[in-house]
Amino acid sequence: MRLFLILCVVSFQVYAEELRWDNDLVRGQLENGFSYTLKYNAKPVQKAELRLIVKAGSLEEDDDQRGVAHLVEHLAFNGTKNFKKNTLIAHLESLGMGFGSHVNANTGFDRTKYILSLPVKDNNLQKSLKILKEWAVNIDFVQEELDKERGVVIEEERAGNSVGRRINNQVRPVLYKNSRYEDRNVIGDMEIIKNISLERVKDFYEDWYRPNLMHLIAVGDFDIKQLEQSIKTLFSDLKNKSTRQKLSYSVPIIEKRRVLFAFDKEKINSQLALYFFYKKQQIKTLEDFRENKIKRMAMELFNQENSSLLDKEKVVSQRISMGGITLGDNLSGAVFRATYQGLQELPVLSELVNAIYETKKYGFNKQSLKQLKKVLHRRNELSKKQYSSAMYAHQISSKVENEGVLQSKEDRYKLTKKIINSVTIDDLNTTFSKMITTNAQLVRFDLPSAHKVSKRAINRTIKEAIKNVKRVAVTSDLPNKILTEQLEQTAIEKETYNKKYDYWDFSLQNGIRVLFKKNTYDKDKVSLYSLSYGGTSLLKEDELADAKYMLGMIRDSGIGQYSTKEVSAIYADKNASVSAYLSEYSKGFVASGTAKDFETVFEKIYLHHSKFKIDQNVFNNKKTLISYSLRELNKRAKVKFSNEFLAFYYKNNKRQLEPTLKDIKSLNRQNMLSIYKANFTDASHSTYIIVGDIDYDKVKQLATKYLANLPANKKQTMFKLDKTKPIQGKHQFIRNYQTKDTSMVMFSYEFNAPYSEKERIKLQGFKHVLKVKLREKIREDKSGTYGVNVATNLSRMPYENALLSIMFDCEPSRREELSGYVRQVLSELSNKEVDEKYIQSYVKERRQNLKENLKKRGFWLGHLIDYVFYEDDLAEIYKYESYYQSITTEDIKQTANLFLNAPNTIYGQLNPPVSD
Repeated sequence: MRLFLILCVVSFQVYAEELRWDNDLVRGQLENGFSYTLKYNAKPVQKAELRLIVKAGSLEEDDDQRGVAHLVEHLAFNGTKNFKKNTLIAHLESLGMGFGSHVNANTGFDRTKYILSLPVKDNNLQKSLKILKEWAVNIDFVQEELDKERGVVIEEERAGNSVGRRINNQVRPVLYKNSRYEDRNVIGDMEIIKNISLERVKDFYEDWYRPNLMHLIAVGDFDIKQLEQSIKTLFSDLKNKSTRQKLSYSVPIIEKRRVLFAFDKEKINSQLALYFFYKKQQIKTLEDFRENKIKRMAMELFNQENSSLLDKEKVVSQRISMGGITLGDNLSGAVFRATYQGLQELPVLSELVNAIYETKKYGFNKQSLKQLKKVLHRRNELSKKQYSSAMYAHQISSKVENEGVLQSKEDRYKLTKKIINSVTIDDLNTTFSKMITTNAQLVRFDLPSAHKVSKRAINRTIKEAIKNVKRVAVTSDLPNKILTEQLEQTAIEKETYNKKYDYWDFSLQNGIRVLFKKNTYDKDKVSLYSLSYGGTSLLKEDELADAKYMLGMIRDSGIGQYSTKEVSAIYADKNASVSAYLSEYSKGFVASGTAKDFETVFEKIYLHHSKFKIDQNVFNNKKTLISYSLRELNKRAKVKFSNEFLAFYYKNNKRQLEPTLKDIKSLNRQNMLSIYKANFTDASHSTYIIVGDIDYDKVKQLATKYLANLPANKKQTMFKLDKTKPIQGKHQFIRNYQTKDTSMVMFSYEFNAPYSEKERIKLQGFKHVLKVKLREKIREDKSGTYGVNVATNLSRMPYENALLSIMFDCEPSRREELSGYVRQVLSELSNKEVDEKYIQSYVKERRQNLKENLKKRGFWLGHLIDYVFYEDDLAEIYKYESYYQSITTEDIKQTANLFLNAPNTIYGQLNPPVSD
């Protein structure tokens, strides 16, 4: 007994120990309460990530200020003491940062966060710290800028008027009942935004933007001691001007079962969510960490055991899953979800409750736990990799915002490994049972129509489902691998090394070509892409729908005699992902994995050639799902507009259009299998491109074993170019069936243009300048939209052309006015020389990105693909920097003129119905 007690005490002391912060972090607090967390990280080199967190958001607003926290965040970019009006954005862009991509901010319930991603050269770090200080203490509150930004926020609210937001607005008062969250949302009350005084906006800033509520995070390739001293110098003089106390973030727990129905006519699939609420667990000690890890394991185990529904004959749910939720600072919950179609609320509820209480009654399956532990160990091994500075900044931000502890990678890895090994099936069963043993429940239905079921019927269904729980079949033991065939090693037919671009090129006896480039940027990671000519361009029109959905059907059917769930179990400890693709002009496989597990990648590719199938239940269920989703999607105004526009633009060319309901009805399982067989069982003239941190000898060994044994009849296939051109000339495309008070405006310009890498980069430069000019004119000056989307493309197949598209949402009454400004900006660019600063901001950003991209696996994979498919010259890569620097104001003027006078243009609008 004494020994037992000693062991218990020792065990308690071990797990009662507090979690340790990462020793590599430099953490401090100034006398005024301003806090900071710094970390050195050289990935990427000469880059830094800065975050200024202000621990105040929409919950700190007074009732007459709802939306002001978000409005202040907007105004931070409209001028400060030392950067008047929008010169602040221009200043940041001059440092090589792009607005939106490297310069951003966002507001939440309880915090506001400013984000800078920057190159650290040329004293940029000091300059960026000064910008953060400007936001912290020097935002310039000017009536003219407030009036402009009101319109931008109103347009942001208009643009964000989505199904999700409308559903959330119905759910929030119930989910957060009797708390401050109940009548708060971040975007705010638009009537208040329209009318609030400058003084009340400034009041929020004075009350809550103070050093004792601020935390600065910096991660990157810099001198930490020097940076820390700069922070002390810059931020020590900040004053706490207000003593207002933050209000409670708690959400009262309601000890009863509640029912909620939320409706939206644009909702596609119906969804049931069953919540079980319990007290939130603060993760401060090793025991807290262990308990939280077991909860997460229980959730993953539930999802794993309920992952395969499509291969069942009779199910009403498309998908069943379990997750977690946190409400306020005191409440957590387990959330079980089921997605379904139509009005089947009670059958779905019964099915979901049966899945939950079947687990509670009979417990998790030991075979499933064994599989999960393999997955978690594999994931934990990957956690040891070197993170990017942006990822570290995100992790630190999360811990700062939630008052958590960021452990070192090593501590977290060791503790996680220990927990995974020690957790038993009883631990998981006990934890799962505790998570659902509470009266604080919410049954929530999100539906496409105003359909309700009585609370009595819901309670009766839950009671009956619990009473009549059915035992689901237990997974039997599975093999360690699927491929049992013995493959003979073959010899390489031809092998060369390209010294200039550092890659190997070899051929196998069956004609398959392999290109390999070693890349160590991401340790142990390897990517593979195979291609051969052909694709859907060779199919008949009546085969296109079958081809579109074929790969999804095969993926969800498993491999050989095994289901998808069983395949996942067999390869649970392998980091090896393989998927087939069939594009218009090519076909092949996309794969990735670790060097350790890359043999599994090759094994899966081999199996994709020989052990494919389409399960009859999967086919039937997916066909029903696709039909329903397509029918519901077509009720959405933007989807309807897009489909009609494509038909108009491509002159009803079926090869360019989405399948119709008639096409879905005609889907044929045997036709799909025939198309797959014709495209993926013969590997002739395929090229496999492999880039990553793996040894060349290993690649050769795997290729000569797996790829060399793929069937290949050496028959060369090509693709067919559909030379049918889209609609030519100048046109308008206007529809008036938008379902919300918004107009979508679009411009399309197209002209013939020869392709070259230099011209492509020049076009990107033009896009950058145009986007900035449109942002300045339409968003910042005219407050007409939240954002303007600009896209350009220099195409080379099926014909060479240059394309420009411009799109934005706005208030319907302003669509013609704002369209005029788009034309005005284009006209000015075609007639006047643009300020050199617009070009230089683009050049700086692209040169910095290029320097980092040249090290990356994805960059080289993409260029080797183009080298194979288009026979591009790899030498172009090393000309990019000169191409960027060669862009002139005259180039911008000429490109604008070409688009403005393009022979093929379309002006489009999607508007609300025109009133009589």
